Amino acid sequence: MSVNMKMKLLVQIEERQLMMEVEENLLTDAQDFFTRLDADMNHGWQWEREYTENLNALQRCQLIANRMLALLESDRHDSATLMAAYILQKLPGVTQVDINTSGEISLTEFSRDPLPDSQPSTNKPTTSDSASTDAESNQNPQGKLTAAQASTKARKEVSLVYEVSGGFQFKMLDPEFGDWLESEIFTDRDAAEEVRMDNFQFRFQQLMGQA
Repeated sequence: MSVNMKMKLLVQIEERQLMMEVEENLLTDAQDFFTRLDADMNHGWQWEREYTENLNALQRCQLIANRMLALLESDRHDSATLMAAYILQKLPGVTQVDINTSGEISLTEFSRDPLPDSQPSTNKPTTSDSASTDAESNQNPQGKLTAAQASTKARKEVSLVYEVSGGFQFKMLDPEFGDWLESEIFTDRDAAEEVRMDNFQFRFQQLMGQA
């Protein structure tokens, strides 16, 4: 008897966290639904202030995450789970999404970092006041970031690898000027992932005062 495994996607909405659980077979069973979503986006999209004709995988998932937010807020959790499944299928290995709620869809961030072991599964967002208190109490006396805080910040400043015309690339936030810088385009995803991880680790070390 086969056991259908569950995949998890940790959704961060401001101070709230929600662990979405998705049946693994849904990624296959919902292919027709995913195709319809892609067909809808294939015509281009009004991307914030500009019209974007060809959306890449990252931009599509940012749009879908925005839809998922609206579904969660209206308690349509079954439909929201389908959106989570689309993201898991489109960005293999993704574990977390931090949905921007200011209207700037491009600021929604995804991560492939391991999920925290202690994160409980739930069907509704919960306010993480105790988590915020713990983070503050765990901050070192010099006011520097803890390892967990530095990791979270580095994830937001080094994007996931995404597909573009001609290959794969990622973006990095310039902490001095606040500009997003694009990496070179790699023909191989694994090479792009390796360089992305090097940049993530370097930024993490900077935030920890080790670089």
